[in-house]
Order: sequence, then structure tokens, then C-alpha cells
Amino acid sequence: MPEQESNKEQYLSDLEKMTPEAIVEKYGAAALVEMLKRGQESEKKLETMEEENRATREENESLKKENFRLRFDELTSLEMRRSYYMRANHAIENMITEGPIGDIVDKDEVDEEDMAKMADLELTVASADLAFLSKYNNDPDIQVATGGEHTGGDIILKETAGLIQDVDWDARTISPRLNTKTRGYRLGGDEFGLLMEMKPEEAEKVAAEFKIKQNQIEVPGADLAPMINIDIAHVSEGVEAFVESFPKDEREEMSADEKAKKIQDLMTRIADRRAMLQKGRERLHLLVDLLDQDESKFDKNFTWMKKGAFGLEKGVYVDLLKQKEEDPDGFDEKINEMVRNELKLQRERAVKRDAKEYEAVIKIADKKYQQ
Repeated sequence: MPEQESNKEQYLSDLEKMTPEAIVEKYGAAALVEMLKRGQESEKKLETMEEENRATREENESLKKENFRLRFDELTSLEMRRSYYMRANHAIENMITEGPIGDIVDKDEVDEEDMAKMADLELTVASADLAFLSKYNNDPDIQVATGGEHTGGDIILKETAGLIQDVDWDARTISPRLNTKTRGYRLGGDEFGLLMEMKPEEAEKVAAEFKIKQNQIEVPGADLAPMINIDIAHVSEGVEAFVESFPKDEREEMSADEKAKKIQDLMTRIADRRAMLQKGRERLHLLVDLLDQDESKFDKNFTWMKKGAFGLEKGVYVDLLKQKEEDPDGFDEKINEMVRNELKLQRERAVKRDAKEYEAVIKIADKKYQQ
């Protein structure tokens, strides 16, 4: 090689700037061959790097899709309990650190003025309990009509979830169907949760719409229309329950995150209780109507429906049906009286146990049914 090759980098740099003719004239044909080989090697390296980058991008995209899917329940395509709590806690914590509830959570008590300040906050949760899931899973008529065990339950779960939102797995996007400010979650089994960025009045309307639409779902072989018991709790009620549940000095020691978790939990429990009481009220009416219309149908479904109606035995419904026949106009009030008595008993048990959180949840939740 010529003397210029002693400085390898300068030599190669010179070659890259020269035309093939100039390289041959100055350094000879061997230099041109070497230059072409190096170019081919560089192209191969570039192609290899591009292929590796493409594989990495595809792997990253695959991981993103997989991580997205892991947030969701496979059957219903709804996000799961962990996502529900994380989003709710984050929203409440922001209200504590930046919004109007920061001072209220550490007060001696929450008064009417405090409740008025929080009334317009757009954060409400809804708890929804899918009725008769065990029936849809185990009723022989449904199993025959749907082609297997638990297929009826899968149908009602999927159809109910589909009323809330759609998911595009490739685009990793969620498209609300029930309401643009509402996200749905499967909290477990037959329990759904809704996180609603709205005031309670609007949330009530959305919950009522959801209930009506869900009642129209058809499941092959089912002799009872679907039912979902759903009710709400507003962030102001969670704050009220939080202040009543924990001593002031204990609350002051909590971080914003700890306070948010407590408030979120109390909100969910208030909504849960209201949905449970709604279930009891509606189940009482439904069982009396079934007994009146078709006792064999009553007997077939009683096992699945008994627990949701305060565990009352068949004899109670026989008596209720007689009362309805004797005084149809006063029957609704009779059911309301039974629910109020159940509320009273449960609250008395909470007081005896000195369970402050439970007592606060019952007190605030039951206001809705005592007005």
C-alpha cells in the first residue's frame, strides 16, 4: 500500500471524497476494490442495524399491547379492580392537594356549608351488582339453550360490559358507549364499578339508563329478564364518611394518598350498600309477583333470589302476597317499611360492634332511602 495508508483514517476519508477514476489514478485499482468492499460491509452493517431496530420496535409494540391487555378482564374487556382504585385514588388525591376538599378532610366535622362547596365536584362512583349470575351459570334450561356450563353467565357478563365501552386492542384505545365521562371496571365475579367524572345528578341518570338497557339483554333459555342493581356515591359523601370515621389527630397524620384511599373505599362502600338495598327492594317485589303469577317458577328461582332479598323464607312471601291482594295501594309502602326495618337492624349491629367506618357508611348511604 502507498505511504498515505499509514494514516488509515485520513486515507479512508480521502477515498470517500474521491471519484472511482480519481482513486484508480492516484492509488491504483486495489484501492478502489478495497473501497467498494468497505462500502458493501457498511451497507450490510446498516441493514443489520435497521433489522435489529425494526425487531426492537416490534417487540416494544408487542409489549405495549400485552401490558395494555393485562389491565383488562379477558372475558368482559373491562379494566380490573386495580385500575379502578388507582384512577379513583389519583383523582381524589388531586382534589385534596389542589382542590376544595384539602381543608375539609381535616376538620372536626363536615357541615352543610362544606357539603355545598363539594356539591359541584365532578367525581362519582357507581357500584353495580349483576343479578342471578349463578342462575345463568347453572340453570339447566340455559345450559341446554346456550350449549354448555357457564355459557349463559359468560353471555350476560359480556353483553353487560359491552353496554359500557368498547376496546380496540391494536390501537390500545377505549371507546365509551354508556357515557363519554364514564369508565367501566370489573371488580370481580358479578360486580362492576363505574368511575364517573360528573356530578351526582348526572350520574343518577347514566346509572338509570344503564339499568334499563341491561334489562333488555336476551339470554337463550332464561325465564327471567336480566337485572342489574346499581347505585352511586359522590366524593362529598366519601369525605363526610371519612371525617366521621377517623379522629381528627389521626387524619392529620395521614398523607394525601392515604386519605384518598380511605375516601375512595368509603365511597365504594356507600354505593355498594345502596345497590344492595335496591336489590332487596326490587327482589321483594319480583318474588311476590312470581309467586302470584307462577308458583312453580317462584320455586325454581327462589334459591338464586333468596339471598338478595334479606334471606326471607317462602312463608314471608305468602303473607306479603295476601297483604298485596288486600291492600294493593299500600303494598309499596309495606315493602319500604321492610327495607327500613332492615336498615335499622343493620345500623344497630354496627353501633354495637363500635365499627365507626361501617356506621358512617350505613348512616350516609341510608339517607337516600329514609327521605
